[in-house]
Amino acid sequence: MMPRLSALVALVALVALGACTQSLDTCDDAGFRCSQLAESSSSADDGGACFDDGEPAVVELQNRSGNAVETVFFVRCDGTDPSEFPLMPPGLPTGEDVEIPLPGPGCWLLNYAGEGCVGHEPTSTQDDVCAGQTFLWLLDEQNHECVG
Repeated sequence: MMPRLSALVALVALVALGACTQSLDTCDDAGFRCSQLAESSSSADDGGACFDDGEPAVVELQNRSGNAVETVFFVRCDGTDPSEFPLMPPGLPTGEDVEIPLPGPGCWLLNYAGEGCVGHEPTSTQDDVCAGQTFLWLLDEQNHECVG
């Protein structure tokens, strides 16, 4: 991992750890493996507010890469909980958008693959994407690499 990205990941992980407390095991309906979600917070303690809403955290993928996206990869900003979300064949064509539930609320590093192409570096949500929120992710030629 590049030093600049490592420093960013470490900073984001520290902020994320202070923003939300994880304590209740749940599995979301999107088919991801189990993740930790916080218990409801009281008005005096809003540390779990990021996790309170029953709605999923979502990423809106806007594909302007020039190639179809076949798989989206997720890993928490602290490097844990890797998972992937395969899109229905033939994948998400360029020029199309799709909303995908994140494996859980929090900070995520996102990447993709399709038609022999990948994102050069993962995209970070930078801040926690809380339950009920949507993170907009624009894929374009700036961070797009193809084999050959």
